Amino acid sequence: MKKILLPNTFGPESLTPLLFAACVVGHELISKTEIPWHIQAFLYLGLVGLMLRFNNHHRSFLVLLPIVVLHTLLGMGTREINSPTSRKEGHVYQILEIKASRSTFVQVVGQIHELKRGSLHPTREKTLCLIDPKKPLHRGDFIYTLALASAIKNSGNPGSFDMKNYYLTKGIHQQSFINQNYIKIGHVERWDSWIHALRTWFNESFERHLSGSELGLAKALLLGNTIDVSQKSKESFAATGAIHVLAVSGMHVALFAELLLFSIGLFPRFISRNRAILFILMILWCYAWLTGFSASVLRSVTMFSLIQIGLLLQRSAHPNYLLFWCAYFMYLFDPTCIYDIGFQLSFCAVFGIQNYKTRIYSLWSPPYKILKGIWEHTTVAIAAQLFTVPLILYYFHTFPNYFLIANLGIVVLSGISMYLGFGFLLLGWIPILGSLIGKIFSISLTIMNQFIGIIAQIPGAVEGGFSLSTGQLVLVILGLFWILHSYAPLWTKYTLGLGLILGLSGIRHNNQMESHLMILNSNSPVLIYKEKTHVMIFSGPRNSQKTLDRLFEDYQKIYPCSTSHIHNVAEQSNVRIKGISLTFRHETIAIRGRKIYSLVQKPTQEWVLLTLDQKTKPIRAAIKLSI
Repeated sequence: MKKILLPNTFGPESLTPLLFAACVVGHELISKTEIPWHIQAFLYLGLVGLMLRFNNHHRSFLVLLPIVVLHTLLGMGTREINSPTSRKEGHVYQILEIKASRSTFVQVVGQIHELKRGSLHPTREKTLCLIDPKKPLHRGDFIYTLALASAIKNSGNPGSFDMKNYYLTKGIHQQSFINQNYIKIGHVERWDSWIHALRTWFNESFERHLSGSELGLAKALLLGNTIDVSQKSKESFAATGAIHVLAVSGMHVALFAELLLFSIGLFPRFISRNRAILFILMILWCYAWLTGFSASVLRSVTMFSLIQIGLLLQRSAHPNYLLFWCAYFMYLFDPTCIYDIGFQLSFCAVFGIQNYKTRIYSLWSPPYKILKGIWEHTTVAIAAQLFTVPLILYYFHTFPNYFLIANLGIVVLSGISMYLGFGFLLLGWIPILGSLIGKIFSISLTIMNQFIGIIAQIPGAVEGGFSLSTGQLVLVILGLFWILHSYAPLWTKYTLGLGLILGLSGIRHNNQMESHLMILNSNSPVLIYKEKTHVMIFSGPRNSQKTLDRLFEDYQKIYPCSTSHIHNVAEQSNVRIKGISLTFRHETIAIRGRKIYSLVQKPTQEWVLLTLDQKTKPIRAAIKLSI
């Protein structure tokens, strides 16, 4: 009989929630105090010793108490850097990453270095820099610039991308518009340059054998690089709930691990089982590194590693134990990961599959084998969506109605494409064989893209208008847990389930039928007049059509409409709508209805809202006006 890898006295049901709470209290609630790395190392060693003792003498409260205290201290020590103020004497950056971009400027991640005792020393601060591509840079370059850095801020418009939170999870808190205003002062080859060289080699290999939309899909599917994916493909995958296919996730790692296990299993005489497991783990961690260590990939590789290490030690563990310990370790080493949307969606999906797939599958027993296969994939999709749907509505405000149909097809098509893609990564360097696999790989990607495109074109593919508050999100999740785990009568569960659906539908209906006049934050303010499902957008000449399209696309996620009109208003123009007068001037916009407002541009180029009582409010987020 196998031993239990994580016994009950040391399992997540008794210890992990307490350790999580201690870390969160230390990290989030106690004032930030940076603890030197050597003291943190000492705390880790002491923590390991105490936890081992707690495993043997688990009833001793005197051992448990210092474990909790040490976790609180570790939470205090793993603080993030606050947005620093710009230094007038300039900044020295070492280029860590150069992101491909379709915009006018290239996004570069630079690590700030400080001059101490005549030499440059790296800090923990990173900055998102915007550089002119005409003056190219390379990883490892050192640059000096006088350009000021400012904190990364969100636009605050309805449905807009949460850029601040996204870069927070990457350890980036500020941005700097450098353009060509820098000088290169040196270059130091980084220790991880080999993995970037390998990534570049794979990209170039794809470019030699693939083209068009298939090239972008291949890079996204296997390397996590979505820059070459067409906007139409992104919209189609998002509309069908299959956008996770375009970001390397746990599914990709699972298929890659399965392929490696099968391949090495063909040669049992040449490599022992233990060596094969260690070799596969090494390849998987290299692949995770190659694709950028996203939260879902880290979760998948970490869980697979724990399972395989347990097999080596001839020990087993309940899947939930592994899932919670995996989340715990990831949080311990990077507390910002809990703000990562990919982290939240990945763990919620796996939690749903591990705990509810079997229960859903038992609801029906198909009589035929093909129906059993379809039903099994359907139950996986439903179980994964149980706790991810509230998060999707909270973050993205939309719901893909045909996700079941899309997922049934995408599981098969993406699986075939990924197996061919992994085969291409491993064998693409062989002249004839590489071209053959590349051709078949391209055909599979075309079929997958066309399938998703057909599903996305079905009327009603996406429903928007869901805007949940944090409190409402918590209530929905608690309601789901109560329905799935309480011993209450069935009629009460059905009533609560119906109540949750009606509540979410009510939120959408209110957003759809609401009437308002809203100011959107942009280079020049954009006015949106909404009367139920009809929308009119008014903008001055300073905003490009691309900017207006993006603002309206985001706006529709929360306020869906049936008809819309975009009006580019020239300066020195007057517009009247439903008893409201809009007057556009060079640096002012006057709004006259039941109340009178003025939008005025300051010498600092910042727009402010001015009321009759001379109160001013900066336009740093969308503002609804009482008209």
